[in-house]
Amino acid sequence: MDAALDLVELADRADDRAGQLSKGLKQRRHWPGPCSTGRPWLLLDEPTAGLDPASARHVRDLILRLRGEGRAVLVSTHNLAEAEEVATRIAVLRTRLLASTRRRR
Repeated sequence: MDAALDLVELADRADDRAGQLSKGLKQRRHWPGPCSTGRPWLLLDEPTAGLDPASARHVRDLILRLRGEGRAVLVSTHNLAEAEEVATRIAVLRTRLLASTRRRR
């Protein structure tokens, strides 16, 4: 568990009650489980919704780290700029597929 908390930079807050944490820290608290399972994929729905800029940056960095480990990370988001920052492939949906692109990295 210590390694998982280190991954999301919460090791120093391990003993804090959930009510003492900001929204960003509460959301970050949910990451260790999925990140430590070793699964080759992760599905995220609006992972930065409602987060302050620093917490959102941390989530994007974590997505890039997981992708760098060779995991497939599927992100559903309304934030196209964020998708462009973390994605190698982007698909735009509105009832049906409108566009798809593969970005070179």
